[in-house]
Amino acid sequence: MLKNSQIQKEELLTQEEELRQNLEEMQTTHDNMQRAIKDNEEMQNQLEQQKIILHQLLKHLSEKVYCKDREGLYLNASKSLMQNLNIYDNKFIVGKTDTDFLSKELAAKQTEQDKYIMDTQTGFLDKEIENTDTNGNKLWLKLSKIPIKNNNDEVVGMMSISKDITEKKVLENKLSDKTIELNEFINLLKQTTYTTEYDANGIITDVNQCFANLLQIDKNQLIGQSIVKDFENNNIQDQSYTEFWDDLQKGIYKTNVNYININSRKIWLSETYIPIFNANNELANVLKIAFDITTYMDNMK
Repeated sequence: MLKNSQIQKEELLTQEEELRQNLEEMQTTHDNMQRAIKDNEEMQNQLEQQKIILHQLLKHLSEKVYCKDREGLYLNASKSLMQNLNIYDNKFIVGKTDTDFLSKELAAKQTEQDKYIMDTQTGFLDKEIENTDTNGNKLWLKLSKIPIKNNNDEVVGMMSISKDITEKKVLENKLSDKTIELNEFINLLKQTTYTTEYDANGIITDVNQCFANLLQIDKNQLIGQSIVKDFENNNIQDQSYTEFWDDLQKGIYKTNVNYININSRKIWLSETYIPIFNANNELANVLKIAFDITTYMDNMK
């Protein structure tokens, strides 16, 4: 009987130990679940915070932004893009495709390009392209398109960011046209007047052939000389070189009537110095345009 009691006691102890171990395992599982729930809540909070930030960005960005999934369905879009498509709520673009908003030709072109971005896992940044809006108007865009990848480095979609730079391109084209016109005007002047070009330090960088012929020397002999020597040759007496150059630095056009001696004969010139500034409003070079007024001066005697 004592033996049976001993066996029962040992069995009870074993059961108690198993129960204790089970309780410990249950407590560990409970603790792990609590930590997982807490981690999940933190992740959910972070995700919600990221969604809020993304929503605010898409709401206020001037750039037109959209994201697509691997099937080419819209996941999200900026307010500026939706307004361009006459859409005023995100729910009307999510799950749609290009064919829902664009002409057949434009939709096919954009869908093909976006698919290529995802298939090849390559993109591009700040590419200036000529495009057409939904009304058929031509415009210029600075466009970036990149594939979107998950944590396993798998492409799950793509993002497009575009900025309308039409106004900038129009201004650039106008500036280019004006530059061409100015160069044509300068070339015409070089054929009919005496011109000298100086850099910002007053060093001669070019003279036209007419002026070189007047001086009866090779034009290359003049290139590299300082405007100071030009002053001495032209007998400028009424204003010092420093004051003269300071005025040019301020953007003030300067005019002078001077003479040079050619074969013991005075050649009178009416000269205009024109300061030319670069995009940073810094003096880039100076153009001197001179007209022969010898006949007029001789008649004045």
